[in-house]
Amino acid sequence: MEDEIQQVMGLCRSIVAKWKKRFISLGIEGLKDKPGQGKPPTYTAVDEARVLELATSKPAEGYTSWSHKRMAAKLGMSASTVQRIL
Repeated sequence: MEDEIQQVMGLCRSIVAKWKKRFISLGIEGLKDKPGQGKPPTYTAVDEARVLELATSKPAEGYTSWSHKRMAAKLGMSASTVQRIL
């Protein structure tokens, strides 16, 4: 059964075994992500609000719209972070 799951899902044996063990010991609740798993966000709700506020404002210096790069420079964050937030 594990081999079939590996092939269908494209997962390695150790991952399938881990989730199977969690399901056997905890039932369906074991398949939920544990709290605190994964990398925490690198930006806060305040950062998100700053990006959205700037995105909805009219840019200065004769521009008609904001670019990710200009917004990032103005806010002191990376263009990829601005793009993720938007």
